[in-house]
Amino acid sequence: MEALVNRMTEQSYYLDDNGEKVYYDYTVYIGDAEIVVEPATEEEAQKWLDFIYSINRKSGSATDEVTNIIFEEADAYFSGQKTVDDVCEIIQSRMSIYISENQ
Repeated sequence: MEALVNRMTEQSYYLDDNGEKVYYDYTVYIGDAEIVVEPATEEEAQKWLDFIYSINRKSGSATDEVTNIIFEEADAYFSGQKTVDDVCEIIQSRMSIYISENQ
């Protein structure tokens, strides 16, 4: 998990035939607008990591549901649609609803 979160702070790249990193701008389209998705700051990456580690893991389907919520909402951040703060707020809201419905 830490490796994935740390990767968020790196500029997008691929490895060429010599194994060298070739950097490029990662872009997404929203309508006709091309948006460059900047790497996360160290602070944003740490917020994600802190949030993920703050979840109390339990065995069974509840863990699967929690994981699904995180991955569903995190996709909006990684695709450049939402900020890390917006996604964390949505995840926290969905978790609160899930917990209150499953107590």
